[in-house]
Amino acid sequence: MFVEVTVCASRSPFVQLQATADGKSEVLGAVSRVAGALTDRLGSAPAAGSGAARSVEDVTTSDLDALRAFTLANDALDERRVAEAIALFDHAIAMDPEFALAHSRLARPSRH
Repeated sequence: MFVEVTVCASRSPFVQLQATADGKSEVLGAVSRVAGALTDRLGSAPAAGSGAARSVEDVTTSDLDALRAFTLANDALDERRVAEAIALFDHAIAMDPEFALAHSRLARPSRH
């Protein structure tokens, strides 16, 4: 994965970061490392209450299939396809039974 942050006015590169993952189960860890390095380089945003400095792994899943189902479920909710969203949240939980955010969204599928 390669991330480049550019200066809008000049379109010149400002920060370039790269991370590799040995498999799909390692992708979110690589994203988290790049996000941390980017935050270190650019400075962090003001904290919004406690728990603001959480890694990607803390709030999601390492299973990309579960994450894909979760994302599709949220898209379905945006389009008011609640029954489809519920099925997709169920699928995400089946792929990763400890995917807390999917459990939370399934408990209240009309809001997200």
